[in-house]
Order: sequence, then C-alpha cells, then structure tokens
Amino acid sequence: MHFACLGGQRGDGRYSTQAAAELLNVSRSSIDKWCRTGRLDATQDAPHGPYWIRLTPEIIAKLREPVR
Repeated sequence: MHFACLGGQRGDGRYSTQAAAELLNVSRSSIDKWCRTGRLDATQDAPHGPYWIRLTPEIIAKLREPVR
C-alpha cells in the first residue's frame, strides 16, 4: 500500500489526479481521460480507485507543448 504525501505525490513518485492536473494546468477530467486512454502512465491500487500518475520532466514538457 502507498501513502500520499503533502503535495499529492506518494513515496514511489506517482502523482494524484489533482496534483497532476495542477502541475499540467489542465482539468481533473482531462487527467482522468488521459489515464483511461493510455496517454498517461497511470495505475489504480483498487478497482475504481483513484489514479496515480507517473510524470517525469520529459512527460511534463511534452504535455505542456501547444497542440496544433
């Protein structure tokens, strides 16, 4: 079992949906959609549980690029 730390990041470095949304400046619903469609590397500890998202500096930079 993993425990969330202050800032929405848990011990293994994965971010909560809310923390990822804030970091990427998008809505939580966008993060949820990106998790469901595989755009983000996300895990769930339990069925229908919250997503925990792996974000690296490279992933953050790519997702912050303007969409054409």
